[in-house]
Amino acid sequence: MPTAKNSKPDFITADIKLFVDGKSVANLTGIKSAFNYSAMTGFGLLVGRNIGTPVSQEYKVPFNFTGKIEKVVIEIK
Repeated sequence: MPTAKNSKPDFITADIKLFVDGKSVANLTGIKSAFNYSAMTGFGLLVGRNIGTPVSQEYKVPFNFTGKIEKVVIEIK
């Protein structure tokens, strides 16, 4: 029986863009990122907004959070 390979994603160098209310506010280039991470949703990573399949039946999409988000931390290991 063959030995299983490591299932962790490969890492690539990526450019990252931060948008707030649809406006570009920051850009980083050459960031180490998990391969195809943003392609899993097709939308990248959304915070305070859902345009795909809802994670709960409590709301319908598209959904835009109207409260205040104090802090967002994203860590890729």
